[in-house]
Amino acid sequence: MENKYPAGLNELTDEQLVALGQKGNSDSVLILFYRYKLLINALGRKYYIIGADKEDLIQEAMLGFYKAIRDFDPTQKLSFKNFSVLCVKRQIITAIKTATRQKHIPLNSFTSLDMDINEQPGRNLFQVIKNSESMDPERQVILNEALNQVKSTLQLILSPLEMHSLVLYLRGYTYMQIADEIGVPNKTITNSMYRVQKKLKKISPSFLDILN
Repeated sequence: MENKYPAGLNELTDEQLVALGQKGNSDSVLILFYRYKLLINALGRKYYIIGADKEDLIQEAMLGFYKAIRDFDPTQKLSFKNFSVLCVKRQIITAIKTATRQKHIPLNSFTSLDMDINEQPGRNLFQVIKNSESMDPERQVILNEALNQVKSTLQLILSPLEMHSLVLYLRGYTYMQIADEIGVPNKTITNSMYRVQKKLKKISPSFLDILN
């Protein structure tokens, strides 16, 4: 891995990185994701759901991995690696069971962000949220619920400032308006949104659709 994180982070154990991630250190979360990327992909490709492609299951595996970071308890005497494998498998199996019951909604918050809305090609969830002023209240509630599903994942990756900036941007604020709302210089917001873009790209290039 390139040396682009604070000195010493790359040398920490998984458990040490998890502890930092649970305290809001986004760099440690990204390092863990990088370390386990091959394992996450391998687990996601082991399963199959009718009507879903492999990318859906890999994204489901990603969600399980983030839950592992969030929920890991070192006092349980289970290594983070073993715990994360359990969480990833549990997440995938839950998705398969849900799909089998034919009550399956978009496989996870990642997938729902990129899926077409009402079979309208090229019109995904974030694009709708960004242009939601004229939306009827019922539909706005549905989309807000979908956004809330992914919020917990984004909070693991983004700092409070980055998260606040992104939420306001999705509501249609300009960088200048975001700076005024939060009470920071414009350059701070520009830098914050640049970091958001880089972090989203690390997870999935398709996440950059959010910022288009």
